[in-house]
Amino acid sequence: RAEDASEVSSSIPLDVALDDWGSLADWIDVHSLPLVGEVTGTNFARYEKLRRPMVLLFLDLAAHDRTNATVHVGGVSGGLYNQDLVDELRAVAKDGSFRTRLAFGYVDGTLHSDRARSLGLFLGDKGQRLPGLAVNTNEPGVLAPYPETLPLDRTRIAAFCAAYLSKKVRGTKDAERFALAHTPKKPLDGTLDQDPRLPRRKDRAAPPKEEMGVSEQFGAQSIRVTQKRETEHVAVIDASNVSLALRDDVDAVILFHAKDCATCANLAVYYKKVAERFADLGPAVTDSLLIARIDVTDATPPIHSALNIDQLPAILVLPADRKAPPFTWYSGVSKVQPMMRWIRDAASIKFDLPELCHLSPAERDLYKEQVREREWLRRGFETVKQNLGMSDEDAAKLAAGHSTNKQKAGHKMREQFDSTPDGGGFVMEF
Repeated sequence: RAEDASEVSSSIPLDVALDDWGSLADWIDVHSLPLVGEVTGTNFARYEKLRRPMVLLFLDLAAHDRTNATVHVGGVSGGLYNQDLVDELRAVAKDGSFRTRLAFGYVDGTLHSDRARSLGLFLGDKGQRLPGLAVNTNEPGVLAPYPETLPLDRTRIAAFCAAYLSKKVRGTKDAERFALAHTPKKPLDGTLDQDPRLPRRKDRAAPPKEEMGVSEQFGAQSIRVTQKRETEHVAVIDASNVSLALRDDVDAVILFHAKDCATCANLAVYYKKVAERFADLGPAVTDSLLIARIDVTDATPPIHSALNIDQLPAILVLPADRKAPPFTWYSGVSKVQPMMRWIRDAASIKFDLPELCHLSPAERDLYKEQVREREWLRRGFETVKQNLGMSDEDAAKLAAGHSTNKQKAGHKMREQFDSTPDGGGFVMEF
């Protein structure tokens, strides 16, 4: 179904369609896609069958009425009407030089802002900096984000698509050079009116305030390093050393995070402890286990072209014997012990964890002492109660007295407990 007469595709011999697509049904399904339509989770597979790079326009679709989607794209992104932006993209899609080489669509940028990061766009954790445009290249290591300093008009978008197809845009640095080449020169008087098609985006969010044990950042300037002088045991992975995570003799655990992500800062508290507890276990574990992080505040994940992060933070394990999809993601309580046990179970190079693995050796000893003391006091109260014929009310008062004056009450309890036939201390087995 064509949206207007100019979008009618030329005819194609049936035998050619069947050779390329395998079945007439597949060919009809793919070629019935609109020239520029909304790309969603339900129809993405249809677009993938085109086997073309996809030019995706990320929009704020909160005010978009999908019951009327084939006629009008409602809402505003960055002070620009969504329909106007889609019209600019549609004009490019109609260009004969792109029709068979690229696919075009628009995406709900609020729902998929983190997915946009994998394409080199940084739209905020809730899409506050929409709109954005990028090419989903389907090429490992190739990024083509449209520069946010340029207006979203058909002329520049067409030039950007041509630059990508001619392999002049293969990463963020190339995109920056494209922006410089297509930014209007200032006149001699220094005045330059702002292009009405340039989106008015919000400034990027500032990192949340750090609070020890509640909200923390990573790195040398983090509160835990600067104030407590603690060593951070989380390795940093980027494009220069990604091979560390891809070694076949290492199980790699990777946290994807961003500095402006408040939830990431909350999780950082526990993730640092996970790395610290594994470091306590020594080389027997750490020689084959890498606890790492990738900061996607200003960079895209360098792991795999098929890696799509739906939201931040996200924790991925790459077992030593499997570095390709399907990937294994952590889903559970963001606490030290559950995460450590998940890592143990997901790792292909097996190791054992001690009981109370979330505690340091010193903390484990202290915990056991507290348990022994608590059990000794419980049995002591029960023994004294029986020997002295105390009522439940009097025993409760004695217990309350112990709570307010632990040393004095504990000494009396020990005297009473040690005088009984089965007294003399209590050791809890672990």
